[in-house]
Amino acid sequence: MVNVHLSVQEYSKRFLAELRRSNHVTPKNYLDYINAYRSTLREKLGDNKGSYKRLDDGLAKLLGAEK
Repeated sequence: MVNVHLSVQEYSKRFLAELRRSNHVTPKNYLDYINAYRSTLREKLGDNKGSYKRLDDGLAKLLGAEK
C-alpha cells in the first residue's frame, strides 16, 4: 500500500509538470481504491481455492490409480 502512496505522489508531480494541472486524491478516492483492492483480493482468493481443490482432487485420483 505504501508503494501506491508514493506512486500517486510521483504521478501527481508529473501531471502538474506536463499538463500544468493539479491532481488531488481525496479520502473517497482512497476508500474506493481499498474497496476495489479487497474485492479483487477476494476474487483471486476464490480462484486460488478452486485451483487448490482441483489439484488436490487430481492428486487423490493419481494416488488411487497407483493402488
